[in-house]
Amino acid sequence: MSDAHGAVGSYVVHGLTGPERADFERHLTGCPTCQVEVHELLETAAELSRLTSRTPPPALRGRILGSVRRHRPLPPAVTAAVPAAPRTPPAARARPVRQRRLARLRLLAPVLALAVALAVALGGGGAGLVQQHQVQVDRAAQEDRLMTADDVSVHRALLAGGHPVTLVVSKHQDRALLVGAALPPLDPGHSYQLWTQDGGGEMAPGPAFGPTVRERVWLTSGVAGAVAVALSVEPRGGSSRPTGSAEVVAFF
Repeated sequence: MSDAHGAVGSYVVHGLTGPERADFERHLTGCPTCQVEVHELLETAAELSRLTSRTPPPALRGRILGSVRRHRPLPPAVTAAVPAAPRTPPAARARPVRQRRLARLRLLAPVLALAVALAVALGGGGAGLVQQHQVQVDRAAQEDRLMTADDVSVHRALLAGGHPVTLVVSKHQDRALLVGAALPPLDPGHSYQLWTQDGGGEMAPGPAFGPTVRERVWLTSGVAGAVAVALSVEPRGGSSRPTGSAEVVAFF
């Protein structure tokens, strides 16, 4: 598949052929950026499926469509071809993804404006969807900043029991993001917790999450001076020090 990142939407709506789908799923297992986009699009599709369809008043529909016609979408940005280098740093690989996102946003701007207007007209259900979309846009912007950092690095680990985890790190930004975690659910009395470890072996507590693992988890401090990030199971809500063994997710 020549442009795997561009196939995320087609994959979510089952628009790929059998061979294309197989190629994309092989790419997906090793691409945190696409994992993030697939997860968000699936969440949005689920919300859309729960909304009750209502027909807007004809006058409102006419005003909105007229506004859309007056604002033509910008064409997608065209990037000059660059000869392939022997090795491409992670940050350079991430930038084309960001450019494609920006191009798609420019093309979709009138449609989003229509969706917002209809949401206001149709009441709480639509407004809630718009608010959720804004949260997802803000989250995607944070992830873009991390993915395009000059020093971004991706660390993968296989924990006890064969559970894979991926950590995306920028020490310059003092941030890290745990994505694609296939961790088993915990009982209601326990949580997972991330830790940063300094050169002297001291463990500093990070966020606790779970017990059901679906979200992506941010580390927003302690990363710049850390030599490792670890994961442990703690009493619900987390601990100030690990109460059991902590498994290393990444060494820096």
